[in-house]
Amino acid sequence: MELSDFYYFYYWKNPYWGNLQETFSKVKDFYATQRIYDAQPVAGAREGVQALRDMGFRLIIVTARSRDVQEDSWKWVDKWFHGLFDSVVCTGQFTDADTNSREVVTKLSKAEVCDGLNAILLIDDSSENALQVSTASPPIRRTPVLLFGDYEWNSRLTSAADAIDTRFRLRVVRSFGRRRD
Repeated sequence: MELSDFYYFYYWKNPYWGNLQETFSKVKDFYATQRIYDAQPVAGAREGVQALRDMGFRLIIVTARSRDVQEDSWKWVDKWFHGLFDSVVCTGQFTDADTNSREVVTKLSKAEVCDGLNAILLIDDSSENALQVSTASPPIRRTPVLLFGDYEWNSRLTSAADAIDTRFRLRVVRSFGRRRD
């Protein structure tokens, strides 16, 4: 599996991942290995973030990550970007807000979070998120978005709610014809 195999932002629509439940299980298993926290930031990220901070911007991470990886995610951010980000906002489907002032858990969309923060810009690596935030309907305020990265998954749009997965056959072929039911 290569980064170029990620045709869609939603993992389960890509080759090798399986159905929705299998995908969530794989992601959970991967996070359990802690390998994600060994990853280094994209080259130049610290310098870019530092420049934004030096210009006086308040920087907040808005992520789709889940509550169970929230603390480890903040530790990773603090390791590589110490003192540069004010907080992490998790937008996954969660039930309770955390009491830690640096991590906030919410059921809000990224558009709603940006509106609530009066964000002047969202930098995101997903065209789906970029469109949702930049085209939000009132009463939610639209937030300008900078789409980061030249990723294959931004070459086409799809929705998590798409009932018909038209890429299933391609995924099976790319997975060497193996199908796990």
